[in-house]
Amino acid sequence: MHEKTEIKNIPEFRSVLDKAKQILKSRISETNFVVDATAGNGNDMLFLCELAPKGHVFGFDIQIEAVSRAEKLLKENGKSNYTIFLASHDLIGEYLKDYQGKISAVLFNLGYLPGGDKSITTKTETTIRAINAALKLLKENGIVLIVVYPHNEGKKEGEEIMKLKSKVSCFNIFRNTDNINAPYLITLEN
Repeated sequence: MHEKTEIKNIPEFRSVLDKAKQILKSRISETNFVVDATAGNGNDMLFLCELAPKGHVFGFDIQIEAVSRAEKLLKENGKSNYTIFLASHDLIGEYLKDYQGKISAVLFNLGYLPGGDKSITTKTETTIRAINAALKLLKENGIVLIVVYPHNEGKKEGEEIMKLKSKVSCFNIFRNTDNINAPYLITLEN
Protein backbone atom coordinates (compact mmCIF):
# COMPACT_ATOMS: atom_id res chain seq x y z
CA MET A 1 0.00 0.00 0.00
CA HIS A 2 1.29 3.43 -0.94
CA GLU A 3 1.60 6.23 1.56
CA LYS A 4 -1.06 8.92 1.54
CA THR A 5 0.62 12.29 1.77
CA GLU A 6 0.06 15.99 1.46
CA ILE A 7 2.99 17.98 0.10
CA LYS A 8 3.05 21.76 0.34
CA ASN A 9 5.26 24.53 -0.96
CA ILE A 10 7.49 22.52 -3.26
CA PRO A 11 9.90 25.10 -4.77
CA GLU A 12 10.98 23.08 -7.83
CA PHE A 13 7.84 23.82 -9.85
CA ARG A 14 6.28 27.15 -10.81
CA SER A 15 2.72 25.94 -11.18
CA VAL A 16 0.78 22.85 -10.28
CA LEU A 17 0.32 22.15 -13.99
CA ASP A 18 4.14 22.09 -14.28
CA LYS A 19 4.16 19.52 -11.45
CA ALA A 20 1.52 17.46 -13.27
CA LYS A 21 3.67 17.51 -16.41
CA GLN A 22 6.74 16.49 -14.41
CA ILE A 23 4.84 13.49 -13.03
CA LEU A 24 3.48 12.58 -16.47
CA LYS A 25 6.97 12.70 -18.00
CA SER A 26 8.16 10.20 -15.44
CA ARG A 27 5.18 7.85 -15.88
CA ILE A 28 4.30 7.79 -19.60
CA SER A 29 6.23 5.87 -22.22
CA GLU A 30 6.01 6.35 -25.96
CA THR A 31 3.54 3.47 -26.52
CA ASN A 32 1.07 4.24 -23.70
CA PHE A 33 -2.63 5.00 -23.88
CA VAL A 34 -3.46 8.24 -22.02
CA VAL A 35 -6.49 10.47 -21.55
CA ASP A 36 -7.03 14.22 -21.37
CA ALA A 37 -10.43 14.33 -19.68
CA THR A 38 -10.78 18.08 -20.32
CA ALA A 39 -9.33 18.80 -23.77
CA GLY A 40 -9.80 22.57 -23.61
CA ASN A 41 -7.50 24.41 -26.03
CA GLY A 42 -5.49 21.25 -26.67
CA ASN A 43 -2.26 22.22 -24.91
CA ASP A 44 -2.36 19.27 -22.51
CA MET A 45 -3.34 16.92 -25.34
CA LEU A 46 -0.38 18.14 -27.39
CA PHE A 47 1.93 17.48 -24.43
CA LEU A 48 0.48 13.98 -24.01
CA CYS A 49 0.77 13.24 -27.75
CA GLU A 50 4.45 14.15 -27.54
CA LEU A 51 4.98 11.84 -24.54
CA ALA A 52 3.27 8.89 -26.25
CA PRO A 53 4.06 9.26 -29.97
CA LYS A 54 3.54 5.54 -30.65
CA GLY A 55 0.61 5.29 -28.25
CA HIS A 56 -2.70 7.09 -28.33
CA VAL A 57 -4.26 10.08 -26.55
CA PHE A 58 -8.00 10.27 -25.98
CA GLY A 59 -9.53 13.68 -25.30
CA PHE A 60 -12.95 14.68 -24.01
CA ASP A 61 -14.72 18.02 -24.02
CA ILE A 62 -18.36 19.13 -24.11
CA GLN A 63 -17.76 22.31 -26.12
CA ILE A 64 -17.47 22.31 -29.90
CA GLU A 65 -15.20 25.35 -29.60
CA ALA A 66 -12.79 23.40 -27.38
CA VAL A 67 -12.71 20.36 -29.66
CA SER A 68 -12.09 22.61 -32.69
CA ARG A 69 -9.28 24.49 -30.96
CA ALA A 70 -7.65 21.27 -29.77
CA GLU A 71 -7.85 19.61 -33.19
CA LYS A 72 -6.41 22.72 -34.86
CA LEU A 73 -3.46 22.83 -32.46
CA LEU A 74 -2.75 19.11 -32.82
CA LYS A 75 -2.92 19.22 -36.62
CA GLU A 76 -0.69 22.32 -36.74
CA ASN A 77 1.86 20.36 -34.75
CA GLY A 78 1.66 17.28 -36.97
CA LYS A 79 0.03 14.98 -34.42
CA SER A 80 -2.15 12.07 -35.48
CA ASN A 81 -2.01 9.80 -32.41
CA TYR A 82 -5.21 11.12 -30.84
CA THR A 83 -8.99 10.93 -30.80
CA ILE A 84 -11.15 13.72 -29.41
CA PHE A 85 -14.69 13.01 -28.31
CA LEU A 86 -17.29 15.77 -28.16
CA ALA A 87 -18.62 14.29 -24.94
CA SER A 88 -18.63 14.81 -21.20
CA HIS A 89 -15.71 13.29 -19.35
CA ASP A 90 -18.14 11.32 -17.19
CA LEU A 91 -18.71 9.10 -20.26
CA ILE A 92 -15.05 8.06 -20.28
CA GLY A 93 -15.90 4.54 -19.08
CA GLU A 94 -18.39 4.01 -21.91
CA TYR A 95 -16.25 5.49 -24.68
CA LEU A 96 -13.10 3.69 -23.56
CA LYS A 97 -14.59 0.41 -22.29
CA ASP A 98 -12.23 -1.56 -24.57
CA TYR A 99 -9.25 0.05 -22.82
CA GLN A 100 -10.07 -1.04 -19.27
CA GLY A 101 -6.80 -1.89 -17.53
CA LYS A 102 -4.79 -0.33 -20.38
CA ILE A 103 -4.73 3.42 -19.60
CA SER A 104 -1.47 4.72 -18.09
CA ALA A 105 -2.64 8.19 -17.06
CA VAL A 106 -5.73 10.37 -17.02
CA LEU A 107 -5.37 14.14 -16.69
CA PHE A 108 -8.17 16.42 -15.51
CA ASN A 109 -7.49 20.15 -15.79
CA LEU A 110 -10.76 21.30 -14.23
CA GLY A 111 -12.57 24.61 -14.56
CA TYR A 112 -13.52 26.39 -17.75
CA LEU A 113 -12.16 26.75 -21.28
CA PRO A 114 -9.39 29.37 -21.23
CA GLY A 115 -10.54 32.20 -23.49
CA GLY A 116 -14.03 30.72 -23.60
CA ASP A 117 -17.33 31.15 -21.79
CA LYS A 118 -16.48 31.13 -18.06
CA SER A 119 -20.04 30.22 -17.17
CA ILE A 120 -19.45 26.75 -18.64
CA THR A 121 -17.37 24.87 -16.06
CA THR A 122 -16.72 21.33 -15.01
CA LYS A 123 -19.34 20.21 -12.51
CA THR A 124 -18.82 18.27 -9.30
CA GLU A 125 -21.27 15.46 -10.09
CA THR A 126 -19.85 14.66 -13.53
CA THR A 127 -16.26 15.16 -12.39
CA ILE A 128 -16.60 12.60 -9.59
CA ARG A 129 -18.27 10.10 -11.95
CA ALA A 130 -15.46 10.68 -14.45
CA ILE A 131 -12.70 10.20 -11.86
CA ASN A 132 -14.28 6.96 -10.62
CA ALA A 133 -14.56 5.69 -14.20
CA ALA A 134 -10.97 6.76 -14.91
CA LEU A 135 -9.68 4.78 -11.93
CA LYS A 136 -11.31 1.65 -13.38
CA LEU A 137 -9.53 2.20 -16.71
CA LEU A 138 -6.04 2.43 -15.23
CA LYS A 139 -3.47 -0.25 -15.81
CA GLU A 140 -1.19 -1.34 -12.98
CA ASN A 141 0.86 1.66 -11.80
CA GLY A 142 -1.49 4.02 -13.65
CA ILE A 143 -2.29 7.46 -12.29
CA VAL A 144 -5.08 10.05 -12.32
CA LEU A 145 -3.96 13.68 -12.06
CA ILE A 146 -6.45 16.43 -11.24
CA VAL A 147 -5.69 20.14 -11.35
CA VAL A 148 -8.30 21.86 -9.16
CA TYR A 149 -9.08 25.57 -9.41
CA PRO A 150 -10.86 26.78 -6.25
CA HIS A 151 -13.54 29.00 -7.79
CA ASN A 152 -17.07 28.30 -6.49
CA GLU A 153 -17.65 25.04 -8.38
CA GLY A 154 -13.98 24.09 -8.07
CA LYS A 155 -14.17 24.26 -4.28
CA LYS A 156 -17.07 21.79 -4.36
CA GLU A 157 -15.12 19.54 -6.76
CA GLY A 158 -12.09 19.63 -4.47
CA GLU A 159 -14.17 18.73 -1.40
CA GLU A 160 -15.72 15.74 -3.16
CA ILE A 161 -12.39 14.58 -4.58
CA MET A 162 -10.99 14.59 -1.02
CA LYS A 163 -13.62 11.98 -0.13
CA LEU A 164 -11.97 9.58 -2.61
CA LYS A 165 -8.87 9.39 -0.39
CA SER A 166 -10.11 6.24 1.36
CA LYS A 167 -10.85 4.49 -1.94
CA VAL A 168 -7.34 4.59 -3.42
CA SER A 169 -3.96 3.25 -2.30
CA CYS A 170 -2.11 6.48 -3.03
CA PHE A 171 -3.54 9.99 -2.69
CA ASN A 172 -1.31 13.07 -2.91
CA ILE A 173 -1.93 16.78 -2.90
CA PHE A 174 0.66 19.15 -4.35
CA ARG A 175 0.57 22.86 -3.63
CA ASN A 176 3.14 25.51 -4.46
CA THR A 177 1.71 28.14 -2.12
CA ASP A 178 -0.21 28.42 1.15
CA ASN A 179 -2.86 30.51 -0.65
CA ILE A 180 -6.05 28.45 -0.33
CA ASN A 181 -7.45 30.16 -3.44
CA ALA A 182 -4.57 28.99 -5.65
CA PRO A 183 -4.88 25.95 -7.93
CA TYR A 184 -3.60 22.64 -6.58
CA LEU A 185 -2.90 19.16 -7.90
CA ILE A 186 -4.30 15.87 -6.63
CA THR A 187 -2.95 12.51 -7.78
CA LEU A 188 -4.78 9.21 -7.30
CA GLU A 189 -3.52 5.67 -7.79
CA ASN A 190 -5.30 2.35 -7.23
